[in-house]
Parts: sequence; C-alpha cells; structure tokens
Amino acid sequence: MPISTDERLAILQDIQREWLALTRAVRDLSDDDLEQGQLANGWTIKVTMGHVTAWERKLIDEIRHLERGEVFNWPHMDVFNPEQAALDASRPAAEIREDFWRTHNELIQLLETTPILSRELVASDTYTHYPDHTAQVMEWRKQIGRG
Repeated sequence: MPISTDERLAILQDIQREWLALTRAVRDLSDDDLEQGQLANGWTIKVTMGHVTAWERKLIDEIRHLERGEVFNWPHMDVFNPEQAALDASRPAAEIREDFWRTHNELIQLLETTPILSRELVASDTYTHYPDHTAQVMEWRKQIGRG
C-alpha cells in the first residue's frame, strides 16, 4: 500500500527537525574546526559529517535498488564505519561540507517522491541517527566554550 501524504509529510518533518538541529551545531564552524575538533568517539567533526553523509548516500542507494525491485546488500557497520572514517579523514573539509549539504538535499528530493518510503526504511539513517552526532558536536562546543 502506498504511503499517505500525511505520513510522508510526518516522516519528512521528523527528518528535517533533526537535520536542522545537526546543521545548527556545525553551520558556523570553520574548516579548521571541522579538521581539528575531536569528538568523544575519537572522530573529528569533519569525519562525523562524512559519516552522516555516507549513511544518507547508502539510504539513497538502497531506495533506488528497492524501487527497481533489486536486493540491497547492507554494508556491515563495523567494517563500513572505520573504512569510511579513514577515507573522510584524508578529504578536505570543504569537500566534506559540500557533500554533506548536497547529499542531504538529494535524499530529501528522493524521499518526497519515492513510492516505497516508510519509517522503518529511513529512521536509522536519518532522524534517529542525527541526534547522536548532534549531541557529540554540542558537547565539543561546550568543552571549548562555544556551546
């Protein structure tokens, strides 16, 4: 059964509410902040932004596979996360920032139209995922007196 317009809107609102909180936490940070800001999990803010982007990209790929009726093979988190972190650590902060915004916009455009949208599909890569990283960045900001 297709998703109702009201449920699609509710899902998008949940995503955007948590996305807004995350973006407020990182929006005014410089590239140096992104490169040097060490979070409690050992990642920099830059790597954390790359991590969020990678999981959104994974969700985009998953939705496109499902729309075509194809099986999507989930990456194993314990392998995917460290590999992605290593890749993102070597990328420039400006590139990570650009991908962060572009990928999220692409995801939202897809979620506005895909016939297979459900909370079960998107929650763990979006609105239940973002708050963990928002809290980490906000804790870092407090520690350096910018909270």
